[in-house]
Amino acid sequence: TETRGSLFNNKYRFQRFTNLEGFSGDNQVVAMQSDDNGNLWMSTGLGISRFSTAEERFSHYTAEDGVQGSQFAAGSYTRDSFGNLFFGGVNGYNVFHPDSLTGNPYPPGVVITSFKIFEKEVALDTLITHKKHLIIPFNSNFISFEFRAMDFTDPTQNQYEYKLLGFHDEWISSGNRQFVSFSHLDPGNYTFLVRAANNDGIWSEHPARLYLTILPPWWKTRWAYVLYLFFGGALLWGGRWVMVNWNSLVSIRAKKISHFKLLERIGSGGMGEVFKAVDVNNRRVVALKCLNEELLKDPDNHKRFSNEGRLLASFSHPNIVKVYEIGETEKQGFIAMEYLSGGTLKAFLEKKHPVSILQIKNILLQIATGLQEIHRRGVIHRDIKTGNIMFDEEGSIRIMDFGLSKSHLVTTMTTLGTVLGTLGYVAPEQITGSSVDQRVDIFSFGVMMYEMCTGVMPFTGENEMALIHKIFNHHPPSPSSLRSDLPPCWDEVINRCLEKNPESRFHSMGEVMEAIIQLEVDPSEKVTDF
Repeated sequence: TETRGSLFNNKYRFQRFTNLEGFSGDNQVVAMQSDDNGNLWMSTGLGISRFSTAEERFSHYTAEDGVQGSQFAAGSYTRDSFGNLFFGGVNGYNVFHPDSLTGNPYPPGVVITSFKIFEKEVALDTLITHKKHLIIPFNSNFISFEFRAMDFTDPTQNQYEYKLLGFHDEWISSGNRQFVSFSHLDPGNYTFLVRAANNDGIWSEHPARLYLTILPPWWKTRWAYVLYLFFGGALLWGGRWVMVNWNSLVSIRAKKISHFKLLERIGSGGMGEVFKAVDVNNRRVVALKCLNEELLKDPDNHKRFSNEGRLLASFSHPNIVKVYEIGETEKQGFIAMEYLSGGTLKAFLEKKHPVSILQIKNILLQIATGLQEIHRRGVIHRDIKTGNIMFDEEGSIRIMDFGLSKSHLVTTMTTLGTVLGTLGYVAPEQITGSSVDQRVDIFSFGVMMYEMCTGVMPFTGENEMALIHKIFNHHPPSPSSLRSDLPPCWDEVINRCLEKNPESRFHSMGEVMEAIIQLEVDPSEKVTDF
């Protein structure tokens, strides 16, 4: 079908298969025919696929298997009297007899090849493949497992699934990615399991297994609980105090979400509100992002909110906001993040413009460093703008708001005619809904550079349609023509970020950083106070 799937009629019902069931349908099926065994053969945008009607399983053949290419002509297929199948494409045609293609029926072995804490290999007293049980301290907040299938027929087609018993009991697909990371796991006992499928979709019979124990902090050890009992008598007095002050406690509880006491609202949007709050358990001040009660009832919004929290929790970088907790009450979902008192970059520019060229360069390098880490993890932010960049009390940068990001953790949720992102910052291909990569963030980064240097947006319009027209057709004035102290070399970097064609932009944030480092600045300029 044109919706990246296949529909098969099984007598009186239709059954839909997508990439979740093994279909490689990044593009529509352009031709389909059956063989003598009742199996279905189809040409797609990735090659030729075979569907076993008996096993309801797909097998895929690409250019590496001898297929003429990845583009086939619609309706260009036939079958001769000997049972040979023909599929025509832009580079010629393929002819084969279905019985001549043998699969790979051997279940692959799978091994765990590495264990890391904070991206550093853990030194063990034996090979990780021989290790059965690991014990780590409670402050190992970011751990990673690496693994590999022992099948080298076509390693690029191997697939992996994993689960961490004690954290989640369901198999989670890792695709062809050979590692997985976890952050902020509670102390306790866990079992990590991973299994693999070969290029023909045959899964391991026995998953690789590693037992993991995260030790509790000292305040949760047995001797600590003895001390708690010693002070238990104080609870009697506390109980009496609660009885005397019950009415005031009820009033305070009305201003709490879970164990967070709300102090003030610091922002709001379509998904909900953000509060300055304090964790009553440890008195830590946090920014509490809360999803509206009505939106929580929508499964798509609920999933987007949950995925944003899980995605943020997987990062550990000085220029990416830190997440402390993800939770949900009966009426609300919430994400507790570090509280940043410095405000947004948008507010800073409105208050302090013009900002010195030296300070602009320093801010841009911090943002670029954070984006480089985001892209390194395979994530596309898709909503980079000055309103999603914040300062801490020391003036360091944090990248915020991953609600529209795209990665293996987040499924794109949109409807026809809806633009994911903020108009004025989004790249042309993001507006059309085309396939996007990290270069949409580079375009948005270029918009921010232009805004920071000139105090105006490169693309404006009286309404959304006028703004979209400008993004596709307008070339803004060079920044140096709007600011006399800006060296012309800045124009080249900004204009390359803002290229309409993604192929003409920088291809990575690493390239952008190298270009920014080379930009001229006046070292005698003063840095604006926050």
